[in-house]
Amino acid sequence: MSSTETHPGAFVLLHIPDVTLSAGGVKESGTLALECVTLAPDDNGKTAPLAASLSADDRSLYLVLRLHSLELPLDPVWPISVHVANDGARTYTFQSTTVDPAQAPSPIYLTVPTPCRPDAHRAETIEAFDHILSQYADSDGLPPTPVSPSQTQTGLDPSLAVTRGTGCAT
Repeated sequence: MSSTETHPGAFVLLHIPDVTLSAGGVKESGTLALECVTLAPDDNGKTAPLAASLSADDRSLYLVLRLHSLELPLDPVWPISVHVANDGARTYTFQSTTVDPAQAPSPIYLTVPTPCRPDAHRAETIEAFDHILSQYADSDGLPPTPVSPSQTQTGLDPSLAVTRGTGCAT
């Protein structure tokens, strides 16, 4: 073990099934894991203690989006925005604010479609996800609660009733 190595503590905060995550030309679909990773700071040549044993002021906390082969750490200085479509599908955008766009990492997109049937657990999970993001980073436009299909169907063009972008027959 090198003197600068730390012992990260990592755990899954929540899972969201049936999402699409894309970044840098790579796109994965499936169940997203939002992970919390804590890292202890380098302690100048001594073996770093386990991150879990340190106070919150003495360790760094990072959120990581993981889906299959994609493991994307979120920088807390990146602004987060969300677009909610008419059918309730949510698209989150995580984008660097680097001054030089040529050096900025590509944006991360997370699409969370509306389920075919009302799903209270999924709605609670998405609400928790939004709350965690709003506490972690500069969030813009995060609605207070997920929109259900029944809330969005009023006033929509009836010709859209077949799929609503979710692959569900209504």
